[in-house]
Amino acid sequence: MSSTDLLSDDLESRQRLICEASAGDRDAQRRLGDLYREGDELTPQDYGQARCWYRLAAEQGDANAANNLGAMYQHGKGMPANMNEAFRWYCRAAKRGLAIGQWNLAVCLLYGTGTNKDVAEAVEWLQKASRQGHMDAIAQLGTLYQLGEGVERNIPFAAELHTIAAMRGEVESAVRLGDYREVLEAEALADSELAALALAKMYDKCTATA
Repeated sequence: MSSTDLLSDDLESRQRLICEASAGDRDAQRRLGDLYREGDELTPQDYGQARCWYRLAAEQGDANAANNLGAMYQHGKGMPANMNEAFRWYCRAAKRGLAIGQWNLAVCLLYGTGTNKDVAEAVEWLQKASRQGHMDAIAQLGTLYQLGEGVERNIPFAAELHTIAAMRGEVESAVRLGDYREVLEAEALADSELAALALAKMYDKCTATA
């Protein structure tokens, strides 16, 4: 097949996508939003069009579109940054069960960006994202348990969370592991099974990466 034929096929495919999006297909609307946000050889980058299609998809319940729209507002893509709008769309994404949306919402609540600071609610969303395997959420929960912010301080559990995140490549968690050794060793000697388990995981991590 010649390059001309390939281009013709790409054009036909793009036209179908536009028709589907215009007819109200939310997946097509989100995909078209992605194309306008990034731009390619057939679609010039246009943040205004990206926001438009993301909004249409998000209003039909597409969680990824809602999260992407929130990110555009947060980072000021094609307009001044607006954290209030970012927070609003992250809320939609999070409530639809999207892990990255739950993470983004938790960060807003944790630092009071676009909303009032609420560490306790941030913890709830971090827990939901963590249950879906979101590594940044797991690591952040570990830090909160380490510091006792929004939760009761629990060093063994914090160490376990940071060990999990570190084993999956989360750099900050790997750095934090050394903070726990003395405390965990003392608690393990005092017959804390959780502390002993966290120590075992830490040593296993060190062995695996040595």
